Amino acid sequence: MALWTLAHILNSPELRNSDKECQSIVDAYYAKPNLIKRIAARNALKQLLEKKEEEYLNIADMFVENDHAISAFIAGREIERWLRALCKKHDIRTKRKGRKGKLRDCTVYEMLNSLEDLLSYERKARIRNCYRIRTDVVHDIRLVSIEEVEGMVKGCLEMKTWK
Repeated sequence: MALWTLAHILNSPELRNSDKECQSIVDAYYAKPNLIKRIAARNALKQLLEKKEEEYLNIADMFVENDHAISAFIAGREIERWLRALCKKHDIRTKRKGRKGKLRDCTVYEMLNSLEDLLSYERKARIRNCYRIRTDVVHDIRLVSIEEVEGMVKGCLEMKTWK
């Protein structure tokens, strides 16, 4: 009943502006982090992520205009995931001994070197370029334009179609 009342007040300009009590409810709704919106956003995101890996890139595409750093991070993560899957498919190790003899994940560049015979020079160059954009954005190395991140996300979507 309370949610129905809140929704009715928010969606009805006449009711919203009718008295101080309704106005205080509206003010409180917008002043605090909204639990209802957070739950709705969390559920929508959960539904997107349960479908397919390509959905991550669609999420990255949604963020390009609003926060291109998040978009670049998500797309970079998809590059890493795609390369690990390709290495696994061809029985190429994705772990190396690091300092002190502990196993660590291979970097994107190490995986690209391991996939030398499977990917053409042009494709590897495109992957490196996309991942460089991710690195520049995430580590604030240089100012990256929205157009560059858009191109990166499109490049990642195209990468998923490579055989």
